[in-house]
Amino acid sequence: KEFDILISTTIVESGIDIPTANTMIINNAQNFGLAQLHQLRGRIGRSQKKAYSYFVIPKYRKLSDTATKRLEALQKYAELGSGFAIANSDLDIRGAGNLLGAEQSGHINSIGLELYLEMLNEAVSDLKGEVRDSKVDNVDVQAFFSSYIPESYISDQQTRLKYYKKISNSKDVEQLEDIQEEMSDIFGQIPEATNSLIDLIAITNEVKKIGVRSLKLKNKQTIVGFDQVYLEGHPDFQKHIVSFFLKSPNRYKVQPNLSVIIHKTNNSSQECREQIFKLVSDLLV
Repeated sequence: KEFDILISTTIVESGIDIPTANTMIINNAQNFGLAQLHQLRGRIGRSQKKAYSYFVIPKYRKLSDTATKRLEALQKYAELGSGFAIANSDLDIRGAGNLLGAEQSGHINSIGLELYLEMLNEAVSDLKGEVRDSKVDNVDVQAFFSSYIPESYISDQQTRLKYYKKISNSKDVEQLEDIQEEMSDIFGQIPEATNSLIDLIAITNEVKKIGVRSLKLKNKQTIVGFDQVYLEGHPDFQKHIVSFFLKSPNRYKVQPNLSVIIHKTNNSSQECREQIFKLVSDLLV
C-alpha cells in the first residue's frame, strides 16, 4: 500500500485484482464499449467495502445516441450478477449483424439472436459443402396436457429460463435424459408438468424424422400433419406412408391433404410419447 492512486490504461480490465481499491474514475467514458466499461467497473468493490465508479464525460460536448445508451445501461444494471442484462443491452445497441451481410446493424429484438445464428450456421454449412439435414425444422404441436416448469419447482426466473432453453434445444432422447437427471439431482423430484414438457420435446424431435409439420395430441385421437414440400422431395417415402396407413383403416384415417387421424385414447404425455415413437419406428422400417 505504498501508493494510494493507480493511473492506468484499460489494461486493468484484463483481470487485475486489488481488494482495497474502492474508487474508480474512468475518463472520457463515452469512448468505451459497454462490455469494456462493465469489465472496468468490475475491478473495484472486490472486498466487503462499498465501492464507487465514476464515468467522466466532456462537459460541453454532445454525446452520440449510442454512447448515451451505453451509459444509461450501466446506470440501470449496476447490481451484482447483471452481466447477462449488460450483454443483452450491448447486442441491442450494436446489433448482432444484419441478416444477409457482414455489417452490424439492426436491433437484436427485431430478428432474434437464435434466428441469426441458425442462418449463419446454414451459410457456413453451405460454404463447407456439407449436406443439410432434410428433416422439417419447426413442428406446430398442440397437446391436451400441461407442460411447463412450475415456479414452485425452480423459483429463480433466470434459472427456469435456462432449463426451458436447454430442454427446447435438445436434439435427442439422450440429451433430454441427461437434463432430467441434472434437474432431479439439483431440485429434487421432477413435477408431472415438467416431465410432460420433456415428453413433448422428445415427441417433437421424433416426428421431425418423418417430415411432420403439425401434431395435435388429443385425449381420443392424434392428428398428424405431414409437410407437403418434404413429401414432394421424398416421393418413395410418401408412397410408403400412404400404403402403411391404408393397411389399417380402422385405426388410421387418411385425409385428402395427407394428414392422418390416429384413433387411440391418450391419458398422459408418456402414452402419447410411446405411441409416436412406435409410429415413427414403424414408418422408418
